[in-house]
Amino acid sequence: MTKRDTNVLWVVRHAAAEHSFDKRDFDRSLRRKGRRQAKRMERWLPTQPDPASLVVTSAARRALETAQHVVRGFALSDDALHVDGTLYGASPGTLIEALRQLPPGTGNVALVGHNPGVSDLVQVLIGTSFPDLPTCGIAVLACPAPWADLVPGVAELAMVATPDSIPKQ
Repeated sequence: MTKRDTNVLWVVRHAAAEHSFDKRDFDRSLRRKGRRQAKRMERWLPTQPDPASLVVTSAARRALETAQHVVRGFALSDDALHVDGTLYGASPGTLIEALRQLPPGTGNVALVGHNPGVSDLVQVLIGTSFPDLPTCGIAVLACPAPWADLVPGVAELAMVATPDSIPKQ
C-alpha cells in the first residue's frame, strides 16, 4: 500500500473500558473484554503490511493500555510510544493538527484515541461518511506524505478491522 509519497495512518479506537462511578473518566482502565480485544488485535497487527513506526496515544488510561498492545503488535520499542495530552476527547481538527506536528520524516503512524473523535477523523480525512469504529476497531488510511500536508479529504480508506472481523489466531 505504501508508496514513496504516501504514509499509512492506523486509526485505533481504544478497547472496551470499565464502567466506573468511583473514578474520573480519564482514569478508567480496560475491562476484561477490552484486554481480550486489544490482545487479539496485537496478534493480528504483525500479519499486516505497512506497520507503524510510531504510536501516538491519548493520555487517558484506557487509550494508553490499548496503545501498549499496538506497540507490541508492531514489535516497536517503548521509545516508539508518544503520549499526547491533547488527544483526550479531541476533535478531528485537533487530531489532524497533532499529526501535522509530527517531525519531518516520520513514516507510518498509529493514532490511538476515543470516539467520537477517531471515527470523525476517518470521515473527515476520507471525505465521505464513515460509521463509528467499535471498541478496538482500526481504520487503515493511505495519507499523503509528509504529515504536514495532511488536510481533510486527502486520505483513502484501505481497510477496517475489528476484533470480531479478523480471523481467530
